[in-house]
Amino acid sequence: CRFFPELSKVRFLVRHDFYHRYTVDEHSIRAVELLEKLSARRSRAEPPEQFSEDALAGLARRCARPEVLRLATLFHDAGKGYGKGHSERGAELVAPVLERLGIPEQEQALVRFLIQNHLLHSETAFRRDLDDLKTVEEFTARVGSLERLEPLLVLTYVDIASASPGSMTPWKAELLWQLYLRSRRQLLGQPSQTTQDVEKSRQHILTLLAANYPKALILDQLEQLPSQYTLFSSPGLIGRHLAALQRYDGKRTQVNIRFLDLHEMELTDDNPPEREAIEVVICTQDRLGLFRDIARGFHLENFHIRGARLFTRKDGTVIDTITAVNALPESPVGAVRQQLLAERLERLVAPGTSPSGYEIHPLPERRELSDVDLDRSSFRTRIDLLNDVSDDYSLLEIGAIDHPALLETLAACLTAKGIDIRFARLQTQGSRAVLAFYVTDSRGGKITDTDRQAEIRRFILRHLDPKARVKEVGSP
Repeated sequence: CRFFPELSKVRFLVRHDFYHRYTVDEHSIRAVELLEKLSARRSRAEPPEQFSEDALAGLARRCARPEVLRLATLFHDAGKGYGKGHSERGAELVAPVLERLGIPEQEQALVRFLIQNHLLHSETAFRRDLDDLKTVEEFTARVGSLERLEPLLVLTYVDIASASPGSMTPWKAELLWQLYLRSRRQLLGQPSQTTQDVEKSRQHILTLLAANYPKALILDQLEQLPSQYTLFSSPGLIGRHLAALQRYDGKRTQVNIRFLDLHEMELTDDNPPEREAIEVVICTQDRLGLFRDIARGFHLENFHIRGARLFTRKDGTVIDTITAVNALPESPVGAVRQQLLAERLERLVAPGTSPSGYEIHPLPERRELSDVDLDRSSFRTRIDLLNDVSDDYSLLEIGAIDHPALLETLAACLTAKGIDIRFARLQTQGSRAVLAFYVTDSRGGKITDTDRQAEIRRFILRHLDPKARVKEVGSP
């Protein structure tokens, strides 16, 4: 603070959010230290298709003046000492520092941009559907140039990785990297999706899978789903979908379960790696309330869903991929528990069945959280319903206290209101969860009526927080 009095208000400042392990000043210093370690690594000239710290180091070393990234990293949370809007406040605080140091105006603008937007990359990668081209286009438009994109990714990485031990998971890193690659391609003037790209991906998938699956089955699967499925789904995942399709006869739901390695886990939270993780592929017939019943099955069998990719073919066949962790650590996930989960799901979502009827119960309180915790604004339930994020879907984004029954309750609320879930992504930070649902109304369109939007918000809030410790986006 002797050199930078602008940082005095974050000295020893504690954040009560169950995510940041360190005080704000220590977190910022650790982020700078991590940046220095990255810059000292061997780097790769061209970005590879998968994330690696060597590739990230290459981006850090490409920054023309290293002090630009250092200053942005040191001051990225400086605004937290001034209340809400810390990103914007931090960009204001750093301005006189840059003047005193004689930083050229163009680089001053870059530092201010990085601080003001240091949450943009992670919020987009963790809460949006990266297979939706509009998501990438809007992110790219906000970033504006490769000179901003590369240091923004580096700052995002060191910020998350220095929040607490284990806070940067392999899946988080890969999501950040994939958003970077797709945005980079747009900034370089390369089209995000062309007929040639789809055909190239199709041939690659055929080459890898033709030895194990009939060519006609592979081509039919790729034809039945949007081109993003062909472009962005791994051949391994497509192969597991084909295995379920081969056994699906339209009469009995197919449920395939496998264990996941940590690097495969679709986690955007800070769960310890020793928790057993599974991937469940479910093949059945689409209907309203399907995801609600899937979520109910996982909850009843003591599994906590951490990610969901929901695919519906043109013929009405659903192939959902759910990643989950064991919510009952004292009971290992052996063959018996896997069988119980499979049987439960087969009963709940069997083709031809109607949505199971049951009363939606408000979530019970998290007893380990005090009244003081619950009264903090960071724990209030927040709901946003956006129609400008996707061309085809409304985005329903919900922030709430995490709970084993949270996803089941939310899915039940949406079913009760005639809302169909097409894609879901979950992110947890300590005791707080952020859930993003890409949804349509019962006719397959966006939810645009403002009265209906307000009704949906009120209905969800009533069930998530019976004591009305709630806050809608935009309210004081």
